Amino acid sequence: HAYDAAVFLADGYPANAVVAFRDALERAEGSPGLAERVRGLTDALASAQKSAGDVGSARVTYDDAVMKAEAGRDTASIRHFLVQKALFCSELRDYHEVIDINLRILEMDKRSGDTRNEISTELRLSKAYEKLNGMEAFAHATRAYKLAAETESERSLLVACDHLIRSYQTTADQANCKSMLDRAMALAKERGIPAEQARIQDRFGRFYMRDDKFKEADAHYQLGLEALGHKVPSDNPSSGNAQSDWYLAELLLDMGHCFRKQGDTAKALLHLTECERLLEAYPALEVHPWADLGELYLEMGRVSEAAAYGKRALETAESEHDPDLERSATRLLYRVYKRLGDTGKALAMHERFMESSMPKDGEDYKLELQRTQLSMTFSEKQLADSVFAARREAALIADKEMARTRTHYLIYGGIALFLAAAVVALFDRKRR
Repeated sequence: HAYDAAVFLADGYPANAVVAFRDALERAEGSPGLAERVRGLTDALASAQKSAGDVGSARVTYDDAVMKAEAGRDTASIRHFLVQKALFCSELRDYHEVIDINLRILEMDKRSGDTRNEISTELRLSKAYEKLNGMEAFAHATRAYKLAAETESERSLLVACDHLIRSYQTTADQANCKSMLDRAMALAKERGIPAEQARIQDRFGRFYMRDDKFKEADAHYQLGLEALGHKVPSDNPSSGNAQSDWYLAELLLDMGHCFRKQGDTAKALLHLTECERLLEAYPALEVHPWADLGELYLEMGRVSEAAAYGKRALETAESEHDPDLERSATRLLYRVYKRLGDTGKALAMHERFMESSMPKDGEDYKLELQRTQLSMTFSEKQLADSVFAARREAALIADKEMARTRTHYLIYGGIALFLAAAVVALFDRKRR
């Protein structure tokens, strides 16, 4: 049945695949020792349902699977289905549901004492809260960072660093951001994975771009490209590896920003077009150069192309619920419609831009995030100070105990010497 389902999917019949996967799952659930097979078939069934456009049924599939696993007290399966449902909801941009599920998973991880699972859940929570501009994103990333450092989980530590870097960039906390960047780069070099080094080089470039230090930013972007072994332009920008291509797309987009700010239109267009070509190979990458390309074409006087990219950017922002992209798209379309003399549409885009700018660009958000960062940093310092004080007190007590013991030894030794001398004197007197 699973084979039939795979054939149906390959032939473009997801509805038929759903029926076949159901039959396969029905038989697997009735067989002992096939818990792992049941998990795989459940995931496949939910994926087929999504492909068939039946998102609601996919959610029900996971809910039913969780209930059955709970009835069988199969903790491993419960966690697996919850994680997969959270990932599924993340694809749907239902971040509130993602958070609710992962908070439940986090409680399970804490009870089980599995620190590695706990780190992964903390990182998923940080990412989900970040999508909703929630202050909790920083807190979960910080906890993931501490746990990863304690357990020497290097890859998770690097991911946590990236989360914290973005948080510090939001509040323009350059000191903490630079400190975290240095830690991340040292770790990436120690691990020796080129894609990871490329991503941190990109973050360094963004760090210098904030202060318009274009020369330093460009140097780091170029190092990122070298780490990935990529030259612009290329015959085929895709490396065939999704993660490497994602990091490359980010680099190309940020380099486009850098050259645009320097007024180098030719290089900006070259890198942004390369990014667009890369996305043709991997459309699922969460990198969107459309608004930047639109701004560039508008600056070049090619208004119709700018309008097309602006509309594409806005459609993507709406489908993915991306407030950052919505701000960029509405700002671009406002300028486009203003250039075209369409006052009504220009005003509508300006209003949308102002509305979408409130949640994250407002001072209230940044001030609240700064308070969270300062509070957690202060609490961490208090903890460190208290630990240091406790250790120092313990050391003083140990020193006092050692001194007291030394004094006792000296006293006992003196008494022993006195007694020995007395005995020797007594025997000598008797001998005489």
